[in-house]
Amino acid sequence: MGRLVAPEPSVPVAPEPRPISSVRRGNGPAPSNHREREATLAAPSSIATTSAVAPMPAPVIATAPSRTLSEEIALVDAARAALAHGDATTALVDLHRHDVDFPAGALTLDVGLLRVRALFLAGQSADARREAARLLATNPSGPYAARVRELLGHANP
Repeated sequence: MGRLVAPEPSVPVAPEPRPISSVRRGNGPAPSNHREREATLAAPSSIATTSAVAPMPAPVIATAPSRTLSEEIALVDAARAALAHGDATTALVDLHRHDVDFPAGALTLDVGLLRVRALFLAGQSADARREAARLLATNPSGPYAARVRELLGHANP
């Protein structure tokens, strides 16, 4: 058998990669010792390295339109007016709507007291007592605690 010989390349071949220690930044002469070489590598390059990619914008989270205190007051006033006219059903609907629209509203204690009154007016004494107990458990010395106890006292036979 004959010997195989590799043909001469007809296309120019890329040069061998240089070792990292020979890579320099900057335009000055090559450093003469190891410390100078490290300082040159750490020095900022005169070539700009800014990214062309813009930062991602923050995600947009869809939220329900915020409700105002005046809207909350109007809803509680509507429930109060319904109670003044003896309409417990409308008052309870308005109070439920408050719970949905303003779960952490500024008038939550008012709503609790109105709910106790509306439940008693509607003849739902057991529910009224449960609501009163819940109010007193969460606010035993709150601004409406005495009024809640008074409602419970009038409701007891």
